[in-house]
Amino acid sequence: MTVGEIAAALICVACVVLCFAAAILADRRYVRFDKLPGLFGITGEVLRLDPRRFTLYLYPVLAGGILALALVLPVAFGLPTHGNLVGVFVGLGLAFVCSMALHLWMIERWARGQG
Repeated sequence: MTVGEIAAALICVACVVLCFAAAILADRRYVRFDKLPGLFGITGEVLRLDPRRFTLYLYPVLAGGILALALVLPVAFGLPTHGNLVGVFVGLGLAFVCSMALHLWMIERWARGQG
């Protein structure tokens, strides 16, 4: 492994750990709800309620799977990367972290309305 691949792997791990930490904290915060919004419409209305743990841990599991797959393919099979591998993983990792933060913010808005 090159230094860039090791840095990319560490970035992946940090982003997935951050997503799991946010999910664990949110799971404790919203323990009073059996179901949380799993899908929001474009105007912010709740379209679907899902079980709390499914809603909260879906992002970290998907982030881990997608980032691991994206890292394993170039490293294990020698697929060409045509660019900076670290930059790609910084972008992907931040995209997952930011999308989870947005989802948690929208869940918080919904929870305040529930009382």
